[in-house]
Amino acid sequence: MSNHGQQTGFIAASALLFLTILSILSLSLLTRLQVEHKMTWNYLAPLQEFYAAEAGLLQAEEHVCSPHARHTEKFNYAGYQVSYQITDLQITPCILSTKELGHYYRITAEASLPNQTEKILQSTYVCSLNRSCGSKKNYALLGRNSWREF
Repeated sequence: MSNHGQQTGFIAASALLFLTILSILSLSLLTRLQVEHKMTWNYLAPLQEFYAAEAGLLQAEEHVCSPHARHTEKFNYAGYQVSYQITDLQITPCILSTKELGHYYRITAEASLPNQTEKILQSTYVCSLNRSCGSKKNYALLGRNSWREF
């Protein structure tokens, strides 16, 4: 009879040890998942900011060659505050493909979440003036010529 009492104590102690090990494993798994979630967010947040700023560049590029283009605009894109500014660079190159005069513009787009850092992209864009180049030797490509990230 005393042997049966010792077995019951051994089973209870084994069950407690097993539950303790299981709890430690569960906590370490939760901690690891939390760290991986933060790592994923740290990777995705700048990428999403970049694409929001790129959306600002694309919207500005759609309107830059229009005679009634707005030179600044603000809008929301996927929860981001996006704005762009178009600056006339006062440079008239000859467009390489059409041999017509072009006009350079600088487009600066910013994207950010409220109270967070912002992503700034900048591009140069050439629009056609539909006039012949003549003897001008300063050539450029029509459309987006370059861009950079700040």
